[in-house]
Amino acid sequence: MQLDTPLSTRISSRRIALAGILLSVCLASRSPGQEAETFFENRIRPILAENCFKCHGGRASKGGVRLDQRAALLAKGEDGPVIIPGKPGQGRLMAAIRHTGEIKMPPKKKLPPAEIKTLSDWITAGAPWPEQPEDNPGAAAQKNDPASHWAFQKIRDPGPPDDTTEWAIINPIDLFVLRRLKSSGMTPSQPARRGKLLRRTTFALLGLPPTPQELYSFEKDDSPSAWEKVVDRLLASASYGERWGRHWLDVARYSDTRGYVFTAERKYPFSYTYRDYVINSFNDDLPFDTFIRHQVAADRLALGEDKRPLAALGYLTLGRRFLNNKHDIIDDLIDVVTRGMMGLTVQCARCHDHKYDPIPTADYYSLYGIFASSREPKELPAIGAIYPGAHPSKQPQRAMSLEDLPKPVNPRIFKRGKSSNPGDHVPRRFLGILSPGERKPYSTGSGRLELAGSIASPRNPLTTRVIVNRVWKHHFSDAIVRTPSDFGIRGDKPTHPELLDWLASRFIEDGWSIKALHRRILLSATYRQASSLRRKYYLKDPQNLLLWRVTPIRLEFEAMRDSMLQVAGRLDRNMGGASVDIFKRPFSKRRTVYKFIDRQNLPATLRNFDFAIPDSTSPGRYQTTVPQQALYLMNGSFTEEQARKVLERPLYSEITDPGEKITRLYRYIYSRRPGTEEMNLALKYVEENTPERWTSYVKALLLANEFVFLD
Repeated sequence: MQLDTPLSTRISSRRIALAGILLSVCLASRSPGQEAETFFENRIRPILAENCFKCHGGRASKGGVRLDQRAALLAKGEDGPVIIPGKPGQGRLMAAIRHTGEIKMPPKKKLPPAEIKTLSDWITAGAPWPEQPEDNPGAAAQKNDPASHWAFQKIRDPGPPDDTTEWAIINPIDLFVLRRLKSSGMTPSQPARRGKLLRRTTFALLGLPPTPQELYSFEKDDSPSAWEKVVDRLLASASYGERWGRHWLDVARYSDTRGYVFTAERKYPFSYTYRDYVINSFNDDLPFDTFIRHQVAADRLALGEDKRPLAALGYLTLGRRFLNNKHDIIDDLIDVVTRGMMGLTVQCARCHDHKYDPIPTADYYSLYGIFASSREPKELPAIGAIYPGAHPSKQPQRAMSLEDLPKPVNPRIFKRGKSSNPGDHVPRRFLGILSPGERKPYSTGSGRLELAGSIASPRNPLTTRVIVNRVWKHHFSDAIVRTPSDFGIRGDKPTHPELLDWLASRFIEDGWSIKALHRRILLSATYRQASSLRRKYYLKDPQNLLLWRVTPIRLEFEAMRDSMLQVAGRLDRNMGGASVDIFKRPFSKRRTVYKFIDRQNLPATLRNFDFAIPDSTSPGRYQTTVPQQALYLMNGSFTEEQARKVLERPLYSEITDPGEKITRLYRYIYSRRPGTEEMNLALKYVEENTPERWTSYVKALLLANEFVFLD
């Protein structure tokens, strides 16, 4: 009944401390190192640059104290180190900035308390500091020649490798994978059993388990197209949009509330129309380039009578409000557009040129001007109901929309990120590294329409690579590029670069169809492999980067909860409408994607189950294993209620034979029959044949690893 796996992540005390410090900038898809880097660049370096580097930066630092290198901070001088990681009470820096020692820095004016605390927290977390060029000459050379970085190169269309191996002759994906395996002396795994494959894929596409009827039909279908028919059936299901819409809502940092505000209403009045737009778009297989254009500039498009795409602008308007700080709100918009859609950490250039990627501060403020030239309308535009009849209110549904200012803003660079220190004017335009040839300023209104076109252009080498990589990640547990929100120089290189480009090329060729991308992946022999562990291969490739098997995936909280409701025969399949509180009694039977999300007061249950923090864009979620997860499932009243409701269904309550009841439970919960030993143990446990004993047994089935993990 434990939730642990051999590949579970153990989190050190330092990691936990760091997570607390970085909460405001934490990104669910990032590694601890990436979180630390973002925190340093956004919070620590600006403090040091503004107050310290003038006198203590460079090789001629005053008093022999240099604060622009981590090595210099840690060096043991005559008076000891400047800082001691993990010990803010020791070292010379904190005494100096607190003005409690003989030396007081800055000498003229003490730092604000908030900045002192930020520095103290940073030291407590181990003083993480990004790798510097002098520490890695190779990285420095790459930085100086960004044109050589793979992600900024034009997408090429490599032909699949030649191979006549039967395993790989059907799908080109398998040819790319097989080449890497053969070069490492490895072979793919055997195909997964039909029951496991169906369960894995039904959860992957719908977030729900297959029914016994679906399993029976698939197992009895011996036609060559049996698997193809399963995939097409699942992609046609309305539940598909609810599952994959949730993945995009993590990217969009969806929430039903603004977060901390002064006097404004905390709740967004029509946030759910954006959520419904996303779900509906995935179900309709809206071309992804159109999907992007809607979310950045739907108000600038010729929509005709159908105004529902205006709801897509929730991508920009449903973010955190930062106590109504205009500059932080625009910074968030830049991040959700650039990192969310293109996997670039442009936000790091707010205060200085990006330390690694070819993104100057001027490019950041070119984008700043685009969003500074936009505003939310005083009256939200009415739109037709995305799901007619879903919303109980008689008032028309409205879009959390955006519009251009009558006169666009002529942006200026803010030196050190301070609006009080304006520098040169810059034009509103796209990123230089992604603009081959002459870079023309945007001239249509705010520039959002032109920006949307630049992002969704087939000439942009990032957008298609990023979305293809993320879809792959959700199917295989890990991505081809393992930093799905950072395709920059500091990000990981692709494990299969030619496969990534081949998929991106086919994606464009298929009209930017997400469903067509799913179909290519799911019909591959690579995806249909078993998850069985081979010790020899595991020792050689423990992270399964070469794809010699399918890595088991743990269900997210949403899929766990929805599956319990379905097994109990209680899942409400109505779509769309206002968000609901799923934790309040009586428990809602709606799918978990429709839950009310309060970004300021995110429920502890969601946090315990690694829900994406809605303060920033997240293309994936961490997977932690903590006691609270097991305690919720074992002791929570929701699980108890569903276990009882399972047994109240006529297909169980009318059965008097315990063995038959157990067999049926296994078919509905695990998509298989129980083994002999499992049957004997179960019969012994329910020998008393009391409602309490049967409820306890069903709970055990719902808590077991087989229910929680997909293999």
